[in-house]
Amino acid sequence: MIKPRRFVLFILVLALGAAAPAAFGQAQKKDFYVQLIVVTGEFSRDANSVTRTLTISPDYFQYKETYQGARAGKRTPITREFKLTTQDQSELIELLRSDSLLSDSSTSKPRTKDTNRYFQLSLTSALDGKEHSVSIEGAPSSDLKTDKIYQAFINLIQRLYTIINRTEPDLTIPSLLDN
Repeated sequence: MIKPRRFVLFILVLALGAAAPAAFGQAQKKDFYVQLIVVTGEFSRDANSVTRTLTISPDYFQYKETYQGARAGKRTPITREFKLTTQDQSELIELLRSDSLLSDSSTSKPRTKDTNRYFQLSLTSALDGKEHSVSIEGAPSSDLKTDKIYQAFINLIQRLYTIINRTEPDLTIPSLLDN
């Protein structure tokens, strides 16, 4: 039988063990998570698309590029992993907050008959125990350049590709809108 004094000591040790990481600052943004999906494609006889999935969690950043549709089998999928520094993580969190990407919203600009190209941007993020989802879709000819959410996505994409291009300069930002 466990003596009451040992039982209390056991509970105290468990409680301190659970609280220690937070007390000493070691629980830095463990719930931080971002998944950005960028799809670019076209509707035509040779319909195809490219999906870029950028997944970020503490100290971890993964880039995946896959292909669907015509001639997709002739292209090799790309998977790369990058080290995410504490500064990178802090800057990304600040960017998400300042650009209002820690919210839930959706924007859609339908494509017109004169265009067969499209893009889709989808962001799922978690921070401070809350999950958020933001998405936008449209055609390269759509009038999104002044849209606040679109600009926020562009800022995030540019920041992520800055991290990517430290070690992989050949991976480039996809073109979303016509100039």
